[in-house]
Amino acid sequence: MTLRPFDTLTDRGKVTRLRTVARCAAARYGLETARMSFVSESFNTLFRLRTDHGGDFVLRVGAALRLCPAGTEEVELAWMDALFHDTGLTVAKVVRTTGRQVVTEASAPGVPEPRTCVVLTWIPGRMLRSHLDPDTAEQSGRLLAELHSHARAWSWPPGKAVPVADRVLYWQAASRLASVPRHGSLFAEALDRAQAAIDSLWAAPPHPPHLLHGDLTPDNIIQTRRGLAPIDFQDLVWGFDVQDVAISLLPYQRLEVAPSLTGRFRAGYEDVRPWPEHGAGTLDALFAARRLHMLNLALNTRPNHLDGYIDDVAARLARWMSS
Repeated sequence: MTLRPFDTLTDRGKVTRLRTVARCAAARYGLETARMSFVSESFNTLFRLRTDHGGDFVLRVGAALRLCPAGTEEVELAWMDALFHDTGLTVAKVVRTTGRQVVTEASAPGVPEPRTCVVLTWIPGRMLRSHLDPDTAEQSGRLLAELHSHARAWSWPPGKAVPVADRVLYWQAASRLASVPRHGSLFAEALDRAQAAIDSLWAAPPHPPHLLHGDLTPDNIIQTRRGLAPIDFQDLVWGFDVQDVAISLLPYQRLEVAPSLTGRFRAGYEDVRPWPEHGAGTLDALFAARRLHMLNLALNTRPNHLDGYIDDVAARLARWMSS
């Protein structure tokens, strides 16, 4: 029987195909008998594995589009493993295959390319995005500072690479910002202005660059009984503290209480280490850079409601450009 092309399937149909990939990968980790359930799909696809005696796990099936250099997953998981053993933070434990590998590639009929898969222990709790308030904002700032303190002193495995945040579009995805003619030259002009701010940052580094989480937002923090737990280190990047701070603070900008949340986030960060020094307008420029970075990803992956998202980003960038 000829299978329908993967790209023509509904979202549900794609998840069904990827479940077969996940089953193949789970067997490599000795989890072939685990009960599997779908968790979420955004860029990656996540499945929960439940076992009777060995605990629960999350299995991440990577996307077809590769954004990071080969070896980034190994750096990601090595850092998580170091955080698990070196700190008191609640971090998922890295699970290895039966052959002692942390990453595996799995395939399935009807999925056109092998997918990179990893398995981590499941962290019970609730996503912070639904419970963000001044107290959790302060705890989030403290969490980011603790990650920065560890990263400054940690060296990743030799021979591996991660993205470097010296460009607005630092992922390995084609630049498609010129493919939206209805907004004229707005995206190109915003890209140039944001890049100039990043060039200035790298020309006069505030400190030696180090690993950054790259996406520590309320969507990637779990509220547990032991405090906040960071998840999804896949977007880690090499850069400066202020770049990570901007990524974490950007989601607050949509909220009326953004100044209050930002102040509490800063207070939490300063409980651990000094707030990153930056010039006037740097944070706003880094907010714009992040918006362009994520918009370019959306233009490559074509999610639902893309047109509305493009117009929202355009409106926010236009306000920044006129400031």
